[in-house]
Amino acid sequence: MKSYLIFYPHCYIGKGGNGLIAFDTIARKFVMTTYTNVLKSIDANKNIMEIPTIENEQYNDFVQECITDNLAYKIDANVMPFLPQNDLHVISSYSKTGELHNKMEGYFLLDNVLSISLYLNNKTLDFVDETVSQQIEYPCYCKNSQIEWNIDGFLKTLDGFPNLREIKICGDMDETLENMLKKLTCYSVTIRTAGHNLPKRIATNLRCHNNVKFEILLLSDENWEDALDYEHRVVLSPIVFKPSDVSNFAGKRNIVPIPVIIDANKQSSLIQKMLIDFSDIVNAHNSMDNIKIKGQYNTTYYGHITISTDGTLQCANKKYGSLKVSNLIDILNKCVHDEQSPWFLSRNKFARCSKCMFASLCPDVTIYEQQGVMDKICTL
Repeated sequence: MKSYLIFYPHCYIGKGGNGLIAFDTIARKFVMTTYTNVLKSIDANKNIMEIPTIENEQYNDFVQECITDNLAYKIDANVMPFLPQNDLHVISSYSKTGELHNKMEGYFLLDNVLSISLYLNNKTLDFVDETVSQQIEYPCYCKNSQIEWNIDGFLKTLDGFPNLREIKICGDMDETLENMLKKLTCYSVTIRTAGHNLPKRIATNLRCHNNVKFEILLLSDENWEDALDYEHRVVLSPIVFKPSDVSNFAGKRNIVPIPVIIDANKQSSLIQKMLIDFSDIVNAHNSMDNIKIKGQYNTTYYGHITISTDGTLQCANKKYGSLKVSNLIDILNKCVHDEQSPWFLSRNKFARCSKCMFASLCPDVTIYEQQGVMDKICTL
């Protein structure tokens, strides 16, 4: 008769070149080992391990620790027990036949779009180039910028996105933005705008539009008393180039700093502050459902598209086409059928992290890593 170690369904088993971790997603307790034979004998997908009959101290220590910490239990059986797979199953239209590919799939593609960012004018933040634009989600600086695609026609198609949760309008708080806001009264809208000396104008829009929230990009501590009368609908986002840039906002609520990495060598002190360590990883709230989803998708970017002032549609830092020359369905098809799409770039598919046992416990692959301005997000 053989002995088996069965891990409870709420326990995540992570295997990688650096070892193995058995992690309790509820109690956030864990057992780790680098013993090669344990790594070979455990099936991370089935949460089961055959215990060898030959006495082995390292094996025994691992098994006993898992049982003591209530991560697993031991059973004796003549054959390996059947454990139903608790995998994530994705139902999609992506595998339709070639005959239906261009006729039917477009309808289902729109179901996948959860949020849209529309870029308008940026005549204020002159340091925003393409790299910074992707990091702070804001249009590139252009003193004479103008919308180069049929954005009004696009707004009329929004009813075709059944799962659309949010529209984000990014750009200067000007007449163009305010006119668009009047056309989106039936949607949840977030406005990301530079905060230069416009608190009263922003406060006026908060009073007039109950469906609107603001994310205000700041370069310094300014007087935001008018806007903060609506603080449940306002987030202040200081743009951070060095750690001291957030000191002016100490003690204030609704602060979400946004780091900008232009030169990694010169900004090493900021990068060190951004890194997460072992404690951050194991103490993060991760359910098994969340872990399984993160194993297949980048949950930060999945379902999100950005459309720039020239009509270019992109996901994170990857461009897929222009709405000036292609229709939306054709461009989205490129995105969902691209194996390297940021939508599907989970850590276990990211070269730097694919062999790490913590891959599905860590946060999503960040824009900084996708751009290559940061090698990794952790200290491990």
